[in-house]
Amino acid sequence: MFNINKFVLSIASSVMLMGCSSTAFDGGGSRTPNPITSICQNEVVPAGYVITGWGNSSSCGPVLVGGWNSIFIKIPGIEEAVCRDSPIPSNYAVIGVYQSPNCPGWAVGVTNNVKLIRRI
Repeated sequence: MFNINKFVLSIASSVMLMGCSSTAFDGGGSRTPNPITSICQNEVVPAGYVITGWGNSSSCGPVLVGGWNSIFIKIPGIEEAVCRDSPIPSNYAVIGVYQSPNCPGWAVGVTNNVKLIRRI
């Protein structure tokens, strides 16, 4: 018998895992690893990096804003999902927006706390 609850949970889990991936599409269908690293919230995002999510780290001290104290960053691939507060490198364009609980501003019905960017 088909279990709709398991089906919906499976789809939701797949979407969440896609948002947390540490690889980026290179535009040709293959995957190129781009390692994710973290910095503390009060540190400056290095030039050329984007913010892919927020979290907590015991090495970053007390929580500062929004319940998080660390930022996940990486050098973007050809196409990348980044938090709306992320710097966008000059050779990238925003091609879409959506929502993710991995970035600040997430709430049911909010559709613009993540930007999809593509190298131009």
